[in-house]
Order: sequence, then structure tokens, then C-alpha cells
Amino acid sequence: MKYCILMLVLIACSCANTDNIKLKPIVSQEYVFIKPYKKNRNDSVILDLPLEYKLINNSSKKIDNSIFYISHNHGMLRDLDDYFIFEKNEYYSNKILNTKRSINSNDTLHLFIRENYLIISKNEATKIFRKYKIDESLIDTNEKVKIAKFYKFKIENPRIIANLKSNKDSLIISNFCKGELISVNRIRINW
Repeated sequence: MKYCILMLVLIACSCANTDNIKLKPIVSQEYVFIKPYKKNRNDSVILDLPLEYKLINNSSKKIDNSIFYISHNHGMLRDLDDYFIFEKNEYYSNKILNTKRSINSNDTLHLFIRENYLIISKNEATKIFRKYKIDESLIDTNEKVKIAKFYKFKIENPRIIANLKSNKDSLIISNFCKGELISVNRIRINW
């Protein structure tokens, strides 16, 4: 219920000026991973695809707080459970993005997102492992397995990507200045 109310508030606030604050998708050069799925399902794994965006603030206002949401199949996901957002240059230190981070006027924030909600069967994962000549026994371990760089994975796995595109997933960012909502940006995730 609270997600429905949140969506209604976001839609109502979407009339806030977004002309000067933009989200620009970037094709990631980072790796795709397959990770264990730990929610009582032994027949599935997580397909962890990297997403990257630039949040560009060309407004006259400084953004002093941003709230991030990802919608998946018309439902809202939970951060720190379903996905993690990093500032790109802090990703390798595992420092999750501080939403109270300031983005000055005429400045850019490079966002990097790792998700835990794209679930595939172990049979599908086995096909991916065979394609990339990875030891199939790694599927049953508790380790994440590096597959390929995302731009390459997109080209070599068009069926998986087409399936993801049918979900109509979105990234939504609400930006604030001194507690006042100044923009809501929604962009469809273009897998």
C-alpha cells in the first residue's frame, strides 16, 4: 500500500521542473555476474547486470538530497535488498551512495547500480556458463562468478536482453534543495 501511495506522490510531483536536471544512461563497461540466490530457492540464481547513469544538474539550484527508486514489473523495489546504488568512483570501495550528497549547479554525478532482483533459472545460467566456457560446477557455490563485460553480454545474449526489456523497468530519482522537491526524473531502463 505504501508503494502505491509513493507512486501517486511521485506521479503528482512529476510536474516539477526536470528540464534542467537530467538522467543520461551510459552503456556500462563493467562486468556481468551470476550470484547465488539466497531466498529459499535452490533452482535459481541472480543475473547481476551493471547499470550506469549520469545525473546532470544544469539548474541554478544545488541538489542537497536525492531519493532513488527502481520500479520492476510495475512494483517498487527496495534499496539495499533488491539493488545498490554507488557513486561510480566509489564502487570498488563498496561505499554505498549517500543520498544527502550535494550536487552543485552545473555538476554531474556518475551513478552505478548493481541489482539483486533479476532472477534466472540454474538451467539458463548453465547455458551462459557454457557459452563463456566457465566451469558449470560454480553455479552451486556461494560465490559470484564473473561472466563478461556488459556491452559484450548485451550483444551476445539478445534473447535475455529482449526478455528484460519487456519488463519496462524504470529508475526514478526525486531531487531536493533545502527540503523542497525540485525535480523528479524517471527513465526507462534500457537493458
